[in-house]
Amino acid sequence: MAEVRTLPAFSVQHDWQVDVHNPAEAQPFWLAIRPYGADRSYHGKCKVNRDGTLHGTDGYDVHKLGENTLAIKHEAFADTTWHISCPVKEDKAPFNGKPLSVDVSPAGDLLVCSGTNGSAAILNTSDLKPLRHLKGHKGDVHTCRFFPSGEVVLTAGADWRARIWSAVDSSNPVSFTHAGAVRDVAIVDRGRNVLSAAMDGRVRLWDCGTAACLHSFEMDANPTAIALLTCPDIVSSNVERVIHEREAGTEGRVVVAASLSRITLIDLRAQHALSSVQVPKPSALCAFDDVHFASGHENGHISLWDCRKFSEPVVTVSRWEAPVTALTRAPVTVASRGAVVGAADGSCFVLDVDSLQTHELSGSNLDPIACVCATPQSVVAAAADSRLRTYTFGAIARPAA
Repeated sequence: MAEVRTLPAFSVQHDWQVDVHNPAEAQPFWLAIRPYGADRSYHGKCKVNRDGTLHGTDGYDVHKLGENTLAIKHEAFADTTWHISCPVKEDKAPFNGKPLSVDVSPAGDLLVCSGTNGSAAILNTSDLKPLRHLKGHKGDVHTCRFFPSGEVVLTAGADWRARIWSAVDSSNPVSFTHAGAVRDVAIVDRGRNVLSAAMDGRVRLWDCGTAACLHSFEMDANPTAIALLTCPDIVSSNVERVIHEREAGTEGRVVVAASLSRITLIDLRAQHALSSVQVPKPSALCAFDDVHFASGHENGHISLWDCRKFSEPVVTVSRWEAPVTALTRAPVTVASRGAVVGAADGSCFVLDVDSLQTHELSGSNLDPIACVCATPQSVVAAAADSRLRTYTFGAIARPAA
């Protein structure tokens, strides 16, 4: 593995905005920076003056950047500015279970959220209120995804099934069955085919119209996460097998599959593995663009990969040992190459992998982040406290030194 770039970890009182928004009744809130691997942190407080201005103690300098964002510096880290944003909307998950996955429709008007106890629901993005419940799964619903149309949803869970739903009327016309819990799914092209990864050791390609399994890829270990890239440069130009008539959108596609201690690239059209690398236990994947993807790991590492040069990551970053629990691509309005990262210690942040600056998303009080999703304007994060939190990118300045 390449050298790990280490960053200091920043933390702040989870409800700091209560004091900033109410200066007449405000109490000081705490701040802390812990250098990577250090035994001590730089602790301080921010006092809110009655005129709304902010005063940092113990080497901290704090300024407001709009209603919901702060810019924070510390004298021991002269070249670094931390930006931190509070939620602009927050509500309880739309079911009794804990959220496990969340996704936003392409138009940005709908959310789908799935969780424990067979829970899944369609929500209105504007107020986080449920519109429809998707009833049919038994046990945890590990993942949920919108199709490109925004009118269809794919879910999968511990009941060995992946299910297709109408986001319009909650009907479930098609289901796919594995021989183990289904941990992740991906939608191929416009959605005639989908992929599912399950604890039966297989990644399967399905036809949505007939529910037929078009191919089953056997993995060395149970796959826990998958992502889909488009990279004609590394796939086979001449496919010797007969292409199934129901197969659509697989040409040039590369499946990224994470398992116990390995990440594998699969040529979807040729139906064989291209290469694999051994890594610290991966816990999350997300595609960045056609050829780049990011992986999060249980040792706290976040890596950016180029599938054309797959022997080692482009960069690996870590700021703490807390396992990465959620990962998605950040909009380019915040970082040209960035990831939204959720961790088991309750931290949630945008990481710019070029500048190595972070933008903190506060709200969780040490509750592990379960899932994140992003639009060009916002991030939605769900934590183990069963709360959904929305952060608006209009209030988020690009991380800068």
